[in-house]
Amino acid sequence: MTRRSRGTEGRPGRAVSRPRPRRRVAWLVVGAALPFGSCATAPPAPPADDVIVRGRVVDAGTEEALAGALVSVDGTTLRTLTDLDGRYEITLFATGDPVRLTAQLIGYEEQSQPLDLAAVEPVVDFALVAQPVVLPASRPAGGQPRWR
Repeated sequence: MTRRSRGTEGRPGRAVSRPRPRRRVAWLVVGAALPFGSCATAPPAPPADDVIVRGRVVDAGTEEALAGALVSVDGTTLRTLTDLDGRYEITLFATGDPVRLTAQLIGYEEQSQPLDLAAVEPVVDFALVAQPVVLPASRPAGGQPRWR
């Protein structure tokens, strides 16, 4: 008696075709529809207890927007960076405690301002004053310059 390899139907060289699971097609359809469905919905609105604080950070001398300035909430880990127009937005949970915002950027003095959470749309703008950064003098490794 000869042994047949698995997957043949009595005729050598012909494989048995098995029905393929249809789950792959279902996952492809669901996976393709997800990006389109997520674009159609609006982002969720913050809960009623949250306060959205907006503002702008500019140079005090030139009134130019300062992109990349760090705006943080004192005493918390909440912070954000300003966009190219110097605008920022932070969502806070209204606890009733006094809140201070701080803006800082390299080459400018740090500035803090209190925040009034009772305002309908709290806006806190910062005008940072330029402060030159003085770097210590450096000398090449080895003490002697290589050029002569």
